[in-house]
Amino acid sequence: MNFKYVILPGVYLKNDYYLNMHNKIYSFWYFNWIKVFNSLSNKVEIKQSEFRRQSYIAALLNDSDDIIGTTLHTLFNINSIADCEHHYFRSNYSNQFIPELKKRNLSKVISIEYLTVSENYRKKEMGFSAAQYLVALAHRLQLLTCVEASISSCRKDFYIDKLEQQFGGEVLNPAGLHYGVETQNLITLSQALKEPTTLKHQIDIIWHNKILVETDQRASSSTKEWSENLL
Repeated sequence: MNFKYVILPGVYLKNDYYLNMHNKIYSFWYFNWIKVFNSLSNKVEIKQSEFRRQSYIAALLNDSDDIIGTTLHTLFNINSIADCEHHYFRSNYSNQFIPELKKRNLSKVISIEYLTVSENYRKKEMGFSAAQYLVALAHRLQLLTCVEASISSCRKDFYIDKLEQQFGGEVLNPAGLHYGVETQNLITLSQALKEPTTLKHQIDIIWHNKILVETDQRASSSTKEWSENLL
């Protein structure tokens, strides 16, 4: 199977092709997370603004442009009061999380949020873990943005916390309940980031051929110079 990795901004795009792709990814995200939130014991309303606030919308597709999975990412500066008081932190992290980041002198971070895999591309059907591919690519994006760490609030019941730890993720706080689901708060330092060797060749190919659409609507798929300097 051939893969396509597309990274779009969260804001409106003038380019019709990428706007259509943006709409397609949004519909995929919204449909899947309505189902997730409706399945929780504590009913939660999904907010469309959660999608638009993102710095990056990342999607892994097959060669027919079917969406395999997505991740969403927001850049935060922990020295910004507005960033620290953002509802994302209040809703997903313990009160000790930001003070711990400051204690470690971490300021520039990127979130890894809303990891979503299509039901048509589960591991038992495909023979590989699409979630693992998406996390690996999310960490390539982490390096590209030159942040000091990525942050994530990971569900324990789906072992997403264990998946993140494969890449060097560190649990910062004891498990807590988020919308009635047990989660772990993790950071993955850019300097300590590691990638399973079994993934590297395939992820190298996907990353090299990625499509990165900047907020000024310029698209670039020629990124050899970036990928050569990352891992």
